[in-house]
Amino acid sequence: DHRDLHSFPTRRSSDLVAALNKAAGRAKWAYVPSSDQLQPVEDQDVITNALIFQPDEVVWAGKSYADGKDSTDTGPFGNARTPIAAAFTPVGGGAPMLVAVNHFKSKSSGGATGANVDSGQGAYNADRVAQANALLGWLPGVQSDAGTDAVALVGDFNSYTHEDPLENLYDAGFTNAAK
Repeated sequence: DHRDLHSFPTRRSSDLVAALNKAAGRAKWAYVPSSDQLQPVEDQDVITNALIFQPDEVVWAGKSYADGKDSTDTGPFGNARTPIAAAFTPVGGGAPMLVAVNHFKSKSSGGATGANVDSGQGAYNADRVAQANALLGWLPGVQSDAGTDAVALVGDFNSYTHEDPLENLYDAGFTNAAK
């Protein structure tokens, strides 16, 4: 069933949240359902990004986003995980923040050719740079729709702090919160 496959990320998130809540002994966690902006099912990977949160701490704005247009087999995220995002506001009040979860292409060298051959930053660096650039192109529309300038980029960028993909994000105004 095509619709059943499309809901698979949500089902996995609900299973994880149910297990976390069982371990916590209360409804401590919730998840953001899958976005209707995901790419067609045939272009989705079985491994996905997800957003879980604590409703006692933040309020989810009620909409989920996915960069499905860049995640088709021929798009920049064709060999990586689809970026997803959602906006949250602190329970006590405050400005909303968009949280965007990413998982860029790994550095494994299997099949790397041309610009993706390891030249000092691991294999597939050119693809990770293209993914960073696609993320930068996708975010402004999401920020506008979510009504916030505040963005937290989280996830696995498969890049060290001074490698090209992260440098592109820094050049666009993002900072490393770990510093």
